[in-house]
Amino acid sequence: MNYPIAGWLCKLNSLPFKRSRWVSRYFILLESELRCYKDEFTATPSHILDLHEILQITLYPQRPFAFKLETSDQDKPWIIACDSRHDMMKWMKAIEYKMTPVSPIHIDERSISPDVYRVPTLSLRCTNLTPQDQPKKVSLLKRRNKTLTPIITQPLYQSISPSASTTVSTIDTTYSTSPMSPKHSITPSPTGAVLCTLFIRSITNVFNL
Repeated sequence: MNYPIAGWLCKLNSLPFKRSRWVSRYFILLESELRCYKDEFTATPSHILDLHEILQITLYPQRPFAFKLETSDQDKPWIIACDSRHDMMKWMKAIEYKMTPVSPIHIDERSISPDVYRVPTLSLRCTNLTPQDQPKKVSLLKRRNKTLTPIITQPLYQSISPSASTTVSTIDTTYSTSPMSPKHSITPSPTGAVLCTLFIRSITNVFNL
């Protein structure tokens, strides 16, 4: 019941010489006070009652559907009458609800994780696009009109220069026609170089002499 309640009610006003009179007034119940106006178009209230000054709410048996708001000033209680029992109960409960002090909720800021207040962000993406509407991915080089020279790989034996090939062929021919030793063998090494076992044997014999 945090919203205001308003309506026409009757209020018992005190008159001189201990007299009283019922008058019709327009009441508005706010969060912390009850205001009384002469009519619903008047800007300034004729009476204002602070709800914190109300001690208790009791029924007023001298008139049907009436209740009394007993305040700290015992000489000036507010006596209000309604048109029906339903209206009377509604106003009494609303006033009693706003009279009840609500303890403020204490929150320890040190125990609150920042993730509690973090709003998850979702990437915006259209899910109803057709394949023709999907954006095409273009590489950075193509967008800048740049091209790279392709890298060509080849086996190691094909990368030997022509001069090296000629040298190897010459060595092979020389030792194959040498009359010094009719029995010789040429063994290619894994790196492409030629190892002549005949040449090694000849050098060994020279140093043994």
